Amino acid sequence: EFTRSAALRKSLQKTVELFVLETGWIWLTEPDNKSVYLAASYHLPPALSNHPERLSGWCYCIKQYLSDDIDEAMNISEITCSRLKDVRTGTKDLKFHATIPITINQQKVGLINLLSKESRQLEEKELTILNTISELIGTAIQRTRLQQSPIQERMGKEQSLQRVLNDMFLPQLDTIINCLEDEKQIPSALEKARSLHSQLTALKNEGKAVAKSDQNQKELVYPEMPLSKREL
Repeated sequence: EFTRSAALRKSLQKTVELFVLETGWIWLTEPDNKSVYLAASYHLPPALSNHPERLSGWCYCIKQYLSDDIDEAMNISEITCSRLKDVRTGTKDLKFHATIPITINQQKVGLINLLSKESRQLEEKELTILNTISELIGTAIQRTRLQQSPIQERMGKEQSLQRVLNDMFLPQLDTIINCLEDEKQIPSALEKARSLHSQLTALKNEGKAVAKSDQNQKELVYPEMPLSKREL
């Protein structure tokens, strides 16, 4: 199974190799767009791989991004990155730091952080390429989220059905069985059985209507591709 996490890590690896960098990681935004979580990393230095807590919490880039102060790939001054600023060992001399926002249709998706040993800045052309890469990654993430939505919705429906069965139908069946065990209660049991049959029929018809509606829905509408035909 090629999970989103595996896909992000592979994309990160290829990007690091393409720009001859050392390491990097990807943050993804939480649904409330007020925080992020670490979704993938590649070739972390010992200062981070041995101390994962250093990749938790807020940092300069996250604050700037969530405050709408980072909207395109940019170079960050040396060791402005609070993750490594005060670390003396295990950094593999990492100095250069670039941040690339992942944004699709004006919606925040996440951040890509890239680091290198060399103290240099990426050229404008390289930053432009990184912007395109981030748009492609963002589109892929949005597609996986759209594909997961129907699954989560179906699971919610199944849980609701289970609650209805446990809270309504099974107790009524128990009552009917108890009535049938007493001959004097058979008329009452028959009345309760008819009521239960009516409820089950209504539920079945509702289920058919929902299934028919789902079949008539159009395919998922994915975000537009960020590349023009000429660029493709």
